[in-house]
Amino acid sequence: MKIDTDLVKNKEFSCPINSSAIKHSQEYRVLATLRYLFPKRFDTMKNDEAPDLQDCENGIGIEV
Repeated sequence: MKIDTDLVKNKEFSCPINSSAIKHSQEYRVLATLRYLFPKRFDTMKNDEAPDLQDCENGIGIEV
């Protein structure tokens, strides 16, 4: 995997990343990983609250 650090190495950040944004990015990363590994099983799962990932059609909930 090639990571292009030139895109961000000169970027200046004015403050730390909001914890809410970090939480949501982690949830989407988990959902993307599940869909990559098991595309048929988790294709209807959505990001929601309590639990973070929900599949109402199949009765699956995952707290990240």
